Amino acid sequence: DWAAMLAFVRARATPSVEAVRGNTYLRTARVGNHRGWIAITPMPDRCALRAQVSFSLAPALMPLVARLRRLCDLDAHPDRIASQLQSDPKLAPRVRARPGLRVPGAFDGFETAARAVLGQQVSVAAATTLAGRVAEAFGDPIDTPHPELTRLWPPAERIARERAEALSALGILPSRARTLRQLASAVARGELILSPVADAPATLQRIMDVPGIGPWTAQYVAMRALGWPDAFPESDLGIRKALGGLSPTEVRRRAERWRPWRAYAAMHLWVST
Repeated sequence: DWAAMLAFVRARATPSVEAVRGNTYLRTARVGNHRGWIAITPMPDRCALRAQVSFSLAPALMPLVARLRRLCDLDAHPDRIASQLQSDPKLAPRVRARPGLRVPGAFDGFETAARAVLGQQVSVAAATTLAGRVAEAFGDPIDTPHPELTRLWPPAERIARERAEALSALGILPSRARTLRQLASAVARGELILSPVADAPATLQRIMDVPGIGPWTAQYVAMRALGWPDAFPESDLGIRKALGGLSPTEVRRRAERWRPWRAYAAMHLWVST
């Protein structure tokens, strides 16, 4: 469901780092010491995606392809997931309406986690603005043939070196700036691995050990950066609204029947609200 994927990403695309143009997703990319850009579009004659990659990224092509597959959740099996989710009458019509729905992953785990922190208690649009300011202030400039793409997202090491005051100067609340720095420090030191290779339950707890990060943010990061199919932000207002205004406890109880695919249930509920 490329339309749903693009709609989700378009609303959250970090200015100067990511963009959606028509039916194409664009972004800058850093893979090891290699820097460049990518453009992903659906192939018109088959159920597949085509990635155009800058020549500068050619030496890192294999790890890059793996990251793009995770970003677009291409290793999911929607038919298997749907067969379980459709057993819930509340989800069944939603699943039938969007049979190819995936969970948007993360090109870079720290980038996605940082964006989640910036989005705490503000609108998606406000978080997008803040993310763009962070990229402009601390991201390396890059030349690309796409005018929308001018910055690389700053690595964790760069944010960890910055003073909280420098982040607050961008309009980030001081408490959130401190959380962002502590998150970056944990990633930079290797204490927190935000990728699908990490043990999801243990990493989930480690994420919540960062002061200022609660269960919703941790579950969201687990969905996207860890690629954990059973991650589920049960307190999310959109999910509760889609389920008829249930309490978080009632949502948790209902979601038991969706395991181990609760992340996909969350996507179906978000898309339908």
